Amino acid sequence: MSKKRHFSQEEKYATLMSAKDIGVDKSAEIAGLHYTTVYGWRGNLAAIGKKAFFQDLAASTLPRFHSFSTLLQPNQVYSD
Repeated sequence: MSKKRHFSQEEKYATLMSAKDIGVDKSAEIAGLHYTTVYGWRGNLAAIGKKAFFQDLAASTLPRFHSFSTLLQPNQVYSD
């Protein structure tokens, strides 16, 4: 099995800028990534902004919902 490669924030940003010009699929292929990884980076950049992106704030630090069904169930009590 191949070892996972870590991309610096600068490399991620360069890949995202490349994706603007040549498309996500081609940019991901050139970087040796699956295209969904590039979409994830793009979503992270959009969610936290360029400054935070370069400070390497992980998307996992943002609030996330696992499904919309948990949002749509009225009167449900959540306990710790």
